[in-house]
Formats: sequence, C-alpha cells, structure tokens
Amino acid sequence: MEKILQVNNLYKSFAGRPVISDVSFEVYSGEVFGFLGPNGAGKSTTIKMILGLLSEDGGSILINGYDHRSNYEKSMEKVGGIVENPEMYENLSGRTNIEMYARLHKGVTKERISEVIDLVGMTLWANEKIKKYSLGMKQRMGIAQALVHKPNLLLLDEPTNGLDAQGIIELRGMLRKLAHEQGVAVLVSSHQLAEMEQMCDRICIISRGKIAAINTIEELRSLRGNDKYTIMTPNAENAAKVLGEQGYGDAIENVGEGCITLSAHEDVISSIIKQLALSDIVITGVNKVIASLEQAYMDILNGGVNK
Repeated sequence: MEKILQVNNLYKSFAGRPVISDVSFEVYSGEVFGFLGPNGAGKSTTIKMILGLLSEDGGSILINGYDHRSNYEKSMEKVGGIVENPEMYENLSGRTNIEMYARLHKGVTKERISEVIDLVGMTLWANEKIKKYSLGMKQRMGIAQALVHKPNLLLLDEPTNGLDAQGIIELRGMLRKLAHEQGVAVLVSSHQLAEMEQMCDRICIISRGKIAAINTIEELRSLRGNDKYTIMTPNAENAAKVLGEQGYGDAIENVGEGCITLSAHEDVISSIIKQLALSDIVITGVNKVIASLEQAYMDILNGGVNK
C-alpha cells in the first residue's frame, strides 16, 4: 500500500504546556485508520495540525510526499476533512453549499457534486436549506463536501456525532467502501471503541498527547486477555481443590455455591474440564464470557499491556 500521510515526532504546546508530544504514525491508501482516545487526549489537535488549522511547534507532516511546512498547498491538494461539526451557510441549500466549496478546486463537475450527494444518501434533501437539517444530515452533507474534489486522504473528527444507529452503520459502510474499493486513505477519530472496532483496519491509541499503541484490530483482540468461564458443578469446593493440586489454582477467580469461575485461554479450559471429569467432578454446564476489547484498551491506556 502507498504511504499517503506521514506524521513524524509531532509536538504542540499551549501556554507552555505540551498537549501533543512526539506523535508519529503513518496512514496508507486503502485503509481506515482509527485515531482512538478519551476526550482531551489530543485527537482533534493533531487533526487540526494535519489540516493546517493549527501550526505544529515541532516535528513534520508529509502528505503524498510533500512537506506540510515547505509545500503546504501541494500537500493539501488531495486532502478532504471535517473537524468537529461541518460549517455551512444555514440559509443556503446543501447542494449550493457544496457548489460553492467546489469552486475552490479545479475540475469539479456538476455530475461529481450529484455523485457525492448520492453517496452520502442526501439526494432527496439536497435542495433544502441547511437550517432545516438535523445534525446527522449536516454530517452527511459535510462528508459529501469533503469528498467532492476526489481526495486520496480523508480526515474525519468524530464523524458519528449526531447520527442514529442506521446512520452510523451507513457511514461505516461508506468509509470502508471508499478505502477498500477506491483506495482512499481514511483517518477517523473517535472516543468510542465499539465504533472503531467495526470501522477500522488499524487503530492508533492516543493518551495525554502521546501514542500509547498502534495495532490492527486482530492484534488488539489478541491483547484483550483471558476469557472467563463459569463451570457449574455441585462440587465447587472439591473442584477448586482438584484444580489447585493440578497446578490450575491461578486460573480460579471465584468459588461460589454450585459454580466455579475461572479466567483462562480456551486451550487451558479444555484441559481443566478434562481434569475435573477424570477426578469424578460432576459438571452440569459451562458458560463462556469473551473478554472485551475495552479490557485491552484500558490496559493499554494504563500501561498494563505489552504493545
């Protein structure tokens, strides 16, 4: 894949206080790259620097091989983006807003304007004034505006704000289609892990202005820790004793009335169940609770996982 965006050792401070420190990452064509972190982590500040809305105090930004500082206009030629809420003229229609924006770029046809409006599902409302739009409709039209000049890098800051469940599903599908079928490099920020898991190919976790980890979704899942199992047995205390004697004591989390709770990988739990059966422990049921990605995410933020 082609490297579209390269951020190197980015640094930014406000009133002498660092808010972005030594941030480095790359975004490639054909991928949805998630920028994930809690509110105030530095996501919007970083995106604003990439878009040129804020100047960086240190480090470098290269877009399509062009240095952001020495060749800004060329670096931004194929970039589209939305930071926070889309800004549009409320008393003009959505289509007119996009037409006005399109004049800033060469070669944007009326057909292309209609194409992006249809892409975001706003054809029926394109001639309505912006002031009549819901926040979700404004988000859609803002994305259409960002796409009108066929950028190969799309930057979206919290794009699901104001969208209902159906809108989020449609946005997710649209962004993945843009990346995987049209080769656009998409960087999308959010503080919602569940959204990012279903939308992104890779996730960059940022905390307090520093990169905590960069993982594929598969890698992040592998860091989530052990699954939990509840083994139903009328002999819970005897079961715990057997497991302790066989070296499985560390897996036991709780011994209750009629059940024992363990934390272990699937291959280990199979051995545990086999050992209990060989020891004549009656097992009436086994329930599995898959460890969540939130667990891995919080471990990374707290520095408790090897990244």
